Amino acid sequence: MRLRLLLILPALLLLTNTQAAATEQEDDFILYRGERCVLETHWLFPAPFQAYFADGKHGKYPLEMTSTANYRGHVATYEIADGRLYLAKFQPSHMSDLLEQEKSQPKGAEAVVKKKQARLDEVLRQVFPGRAAADGRIFADWYTGQLRIFCTLKKKKYQHPDEKTPREEVRPTEVALLKIKEGAVVKETRFPIAEYWAKFEIMKRRREIPAEEAAAITDHLDFLDSYSRDWGKIPGVDDARGPLRTEADFSVFLTRQVDARVRIPLTKFVLVKDTALAPDDRGWTLDSNLRIKSGAHLLMLEMGATNVPSGPWSPYAGGAVQVLVQVGALKTGRITFTKADREKVRMINNYDHHDDSLQKLEGDLQMDVSADGKVLLTGTIRLTSKEPTTYQEIALDKNEVPAMTLKDYLKKQEINGSLFNEKAEQVYQEVLEKSKAVPQEQAPEKAEK
Repeated sequence: MRLRLLLILPALLLLTNTQAAATEQEDDFILYRGERCVLETHWLFPAPFQAYFADGKHGKYPLEMTSTANYRGHVATYEIADGRLYLAKFQPSHMSDLLEQEKSQPKGAEAVVKKKQARLDEVLRQVFPGRAAADGRIFADWYTGQLRIFCTLKKKKYQHPDEKTPREEVRPTEVALLKIKEGAVVKETRFPIAEYWAKFEIMKRRREIPAEEAAAITDHLDFLDSYSRDWGKIPGVDDARGPLRTEADFSVFLTRQVDARVRIPLTKFVLVKDTALAPDDRGWTLDSNLRIKSGAHLLMLEMGATNVPSGPWSPYAGGAVQVLVQVGALKTGRITFTKADREKVRMINNYDHHDDSLQKLEGDLQMDVSADGKVLLTGTIRLTSKEPTTYQEIALDKNEVPAMTLKDYLKKQEINGSLFNEKAEQVYQEVLEKSKAVPQEQAPEKAEK
């Protein structure tokens, strides 16, 4: 049996506005080879202190988010000394309103910083009782994993096109990949920064590079993947669901590959009942673009790109992917992607600020609907675009898709903040009015036996 479908897929750059742009995380630091370097820290690369709580054996993460620029609630300085990793310093985040307070009320700001520092000192005493050495350092024997360090800082002149005179910037010139086992450095590989990114790309294109360097990069990627498979492992987020989880907390990912793989969670994963697309819908579909239509059901798979780690893939990983599958009867059947369906697919691939169409579409989905209305999806959607060529894949394995009415879906969006300043009822009434103006069309085809 086979369901006919309408599939519309635009892929957009993540625009640099307050609603869509990712917030860069405040750095941790590491004393390495006599220099204060930047230690990579983000969702997929939790700080060693966060990793202490990731296995669930050491209680709840004790700190709260400072701001969207610092979810871990602190700034730490680590140190590599005598082949070992230490937690050397624990300080309050600088990404707060303290800078403004310092200008107007310097004494008040000083008191706030002192209070926050005392709180962090107490946290360390409670988490690691009696562990601090005479110099205050704590041996990070709990940490097994990878570190990526941006080091060997050099002053360089940078000329912005909108500025009359160049300014001096301090930038890293080397990357160090460290493999840590129970706090001890067991492997260390260093690269000039430009050479590192180039070799990273070369390796992802399956070209040959020295085995030792390839192994160091592979270890780093495997470490990233170990966290990307379960965002809930990463502590330090006030939202109990964790960052970038799907609407129903399912581990459903879109894999995007340019020169390197990037796995990004689907931030929308829902089937909206008695709902259709607007007849003239050609671009990104907003909630207000939906239409009420009895007997039509809309499968929405959408990917956001907040906090994707930086790398040579960055020009391509930004933005989002939206897959909308219009299905007819809500019953068990197979959705097969054919050449005819390809003609109904639109992909806006404006990484380089231009539109492009889908080059190739393949795959199929098995939709199983139980007697109590549960919807399970199994199968794979594979998409290929061009200029630049990207490969994207959504793989599902008996994933239960939440099925809800349009009104309930909008209410959930409102709770999650996806409607921005609009209210669910307001959007629903707008959709209702527009739906009345749409001529009644022939009902979607039912599953073929």
